[in-house]
Amino acid sequence: GAILTALRQAQGQTFDQEKVRGAEAGIKSQWANRQVTLNLTGYWYDYDGLQVSVFDTIARAFRLLNAAKARVRGVEAELRYRPEGVPGLNLHASLAYNDAKFRNFLSDCYAGQTAALGCNQNFNAVTGLFTAQDLSGARLRKAPEFTANFGAYYETPVSSGWKMSLSTDVQYSSSYNYGTNYQPIAFQNAFAKLDATFRLFSEDKRWELAVIGRNLTDKRSLINGI
Repeated sequence: GAILTALRQAQGQTFDQEKVRGAEAGIKSQWANRQVTLNLTGYWYDYDGLQVSVFDTIARAFRLLNAAKARVRGVEAELRYRPEGVPGLNLHASLAYNDAKFRNFLSDCYAGQTAALGCNQNFNAVTGLFTAQDLSGARLRKAPEFTANFGAYYETPVSSGWKMSLSTDVQYSSSYNYGTNYQPIAFQNAFAKLDATFRLFSEDKRWELAVIGRNLTDKRSLINGI
């Protein structure tokens, strides 16, 4: 919990329980003599009292707040293809749409936020300053609207007792805010990362030589900010 100060008393460090109601529905299917796998899932959840971690700029510590209402809904799709004509080849792709927003939430202001920048709620008569911002309608933190992944894996014999494999994967994420208090500078733009691997291994799996490439597109993605 946060450190108590004259401006942050014990009663300000409590939080309520979180309640959620929702549903998921989906379908799993295989086509073309099981060469193609297609899965679809849809979900819708309504939260009351969603527990959200924020950074208390006065106490300089993290604490939990309750977002009065939040809604998380979306669709996920997964596709896999293993062609019979090319043994050892496996293609895959996935796509997710996630609409995650606060429906009603007063959050702490970030350090340096003025009334003109949105810190215009919960006036504190002692300091003469507002202490909260209205994030109703804002997307949840670290919740990109779109994410996707697609790639390929190929494995084939190269000599008696030995095999080789090649694989590649691309991960994509649309933009999102990663700041604990939604600071404008804590905004992550959309990005894509590429991984690739080459493997030479024995069929009994006792020996393996692998060259592994991670984030070959050299993209830097930020994960937290206070």
